[in-house]
Amino acid sequence: MTPIRPVTRTSSLRRLARGFTLDITSGITLGLTLGVSLLALAAPAQAAVQALLIAQGDYRDSPGVPSLQGPLNDLQLMKEVLSGRFKVPEANIAQLVDATHSQVEQAFAELTARVKQGDQVYVHYSGHGSWYDAPASAKGGRGQDQTWVTRGARSSKFKGKDAVDVLDKEVGSWLLKLHVITPDVVLVSDSCHSASMTRDVQVGVRSSDGVPDAHPLRDQFPDLIELPADQGLRIGAARDNESAIELDPLRNTRCTDARRCYGIFTWHWAQALHNSRPGESWGDVYDRTLAAIEAQPQVLQRAQKEGAADRAVFGGRYAPLTATVPVQAVQRNGEVLLGAGRLAGLTEGSELVGVVVQDEQAAPAVQGVQSAQVAQPPRLVVTGVAAASAQARLLQGQVQPGAQLKVSTYGDSEAAIQLHVGGPQVDGVDAALAGDIRRAIEQARATSLHNFELVDRREAAQWRLELVRPGNTDAAAASLPAHHNCTPPNCAAPQLWVVNPYGQLMHPKMRFALADPAVQIPRLLDNLAAYARAQALRAIARQGNATPLHVQVTVLRPPAGNTASCAAGARDGSGWQRLGPRPFALLRSDEVQLRDCLSFQIHNRGGQPWYGYLLSVAPDFRIDRVWPTARMNEDEARVDAGKGLTTTTFYRLSDPGRETLLFVAGDRQTPMPGLESAGLRGTPGHGALQRLSRLSSLGSLSRGVESADEVVDWGAQSITLELAGDGGARP
Repeated sequence: MTPIRPVTRTSSLRRLARGFTLDITSGITLGLTLGVSLLALAAPAQAAVQALLIAQGDYRDSPGVPSLQGPLNDLQLMKEVLSGRFKVPEANIAQLVDATHSQVEQAFAELTARVKQGDQVYVHYSGHGSWYDAPASAKGGRGQDQTWVTRGARSSKFKGKDAVDVLDKEVGSWLLKLHVITPDVVLVSDSCHSASMTRDVQVGVRSSDGVPDAHPLRDQFPDLIELPADQGLRIGAARDNESAIELDPLRNTRCTDARRCYGIFTWHWAQALHNSRPGESWGDVYDRTLAAIEAQPQVLQRAQKEGAADRAVFGGRYAPLTATVPVQAVQRNGEVLLGAGRLAGLTEGSELVGVVVQDEQAAPAVQGVQSAQVAQPPRLVVTGVAAASAQARLLQGQVQPGAQLKVSTYGDSEAAIQLHVGGPQVDGVDAALAGDIRRAIEQARATSLHNFELVDRREAAQWRLELVRPGNTDAAAASLPAHHNCTPPNCAAPQLWVVNPYGQLMHPKMRFALADPAVQIPRLLDNLAAYARAQALRAIARQGNATPLHVQVTVLRPPAGNTASCAAGARDGSGWQRLGPRPFALLRSDEVQLRDCLSFQIHNRGGQPWYGYLLSVAPDFRIDRVWPTARMNEDEARVDAGKGLTTTTFYRLSDPGRETLLFVAGDRQTPMPGLESAGLRGTPGHGALQRLSRLSSLGSLSRGVESADEVVDWGAQSITLELAGDGGARP
């Protein structure tokens, strides 16, 4: 076995036509009970939810495979969401912790025996993923079979199949047996290589080194296992070339305490599931999860999905969230324990007020609700937040267990991004240069870098600014290169790499050759600010929220070599290919290419006017207003009840890389001036961005925030397109 890298989670989902593969990522939960009043729903009598939750974290019996901190917490978190939010009976939730290969197989067999026609099936795996070499005769794929690493795998102490990983083809055959009974089968694999079925081996990553031999069970399965493309859903937490990360989501840092360690995918997936509403699909939950992960400043991870994402979450048979938070207990020291937490959108600094029944004859009594005789309802401020509970301090009045509270103000959930400037020789040859960089950042924090802060401890940083002097560096390298210690004048030119805690380069333009620091340090400051603005804008879509505005997109594709404007291509007889219209959220990367033009149609299916805004984040972090543009009247965003509009402007996909399109809808006009930025060298437009960023922290309880007796209703969704360059390769 090759040397072990640090513990990470990695994943990749292959197209079903090429054979079954799946990615695995894990997450950790705090094991807290969700408040019943916040999570009420009715379980259908005619169908049941049957779940299997698998946590693989203890790998002491597997030589060379590091243990993980998060999978058991992931299992507890998903159990809480299923039993609390969706009222799945505990008897229907099978839990498997640190199981062997044969125990996993037996658990799938028992699950299949329980499932009846029409049931919904949910399977969640958190643990290491890995791979074996595929036989030379295998068709398709990338020459590897993906695996789940179970307890005892790769150990001489275990015999038979328990000494080897679970093969992706095995999982595919188990899923096929479930599909014979019901079309509603959802599989989530939080691990490295999870799109195809593995987790990376790094500290904080879910993946294990692969085995350069064919899997012993490989000849028992066909090359292709055809799972129905129009049924079920398979989700992997990361792509093949990425890591599935576990971290402390409450602090946005690497895990230092196993009790607060989660798989980043599982954490945001659980939050999106918890906040889902009737009528939403698994695809809606997936999109919000993806948006939340993309907004994490230190995470380079993109989940993958295949199958039918348009089915309603658990059949859509559940009641909506209530707009209140229950008081669970009041401690002797006056601390108030709440039955809702981070999953429900609460953050430190959020304020709540008691729900007062004004007319007890007109409104049914609710246990613990404050009496109408109380002159001033209680006010509380949240002082600490966990996954499904929170602590609060009274600011006014009194409160009793069972009382219902309503969020009046949400605290600021956007913490500063923590930077550390370091490197192997920052106390020596690079000391002066490191000092110049730190001073430049401190000075810029008053203006363009106000949402950053410098930290002294390298392990506490979300972004590391590493000064290195490498011998030779691959121009396409994505990980921090080896440093060569040196003594002047025998030193290579210094380079500065902005990397995440796992040593991954944050972006190709986040690497700086510092032969001329006077030119490159200002560029560094601009790039940091632009990247942070782009991440903050992407974060707006993480709360989702359905609105009456429905968006469709039409793709206009010019003939090869045609450089005419988008408007010219939209005319009849132009010779351009027209694709669509299709729902905005369903547009995929493989359906667009460089120089395509996009046109949007917005329709209001509601009973009052709404406003719709389209924004974009280009691969170089440039932020553009797609609709309405800066030169247009703000009222162009208005869509009257029952009416529709087609944007009179087009958006051209002109740069290779990751392009994010964001649609924001509100029931009243949202000022947008100053939002645009010119990318890596642009001028910050913080004012409007901060206003929009606040939308992302409004929370999920009331889908709005009260201000001057005014409730703002809003929603957002985003799509991310990976555009290949002219040579066909995706950056």
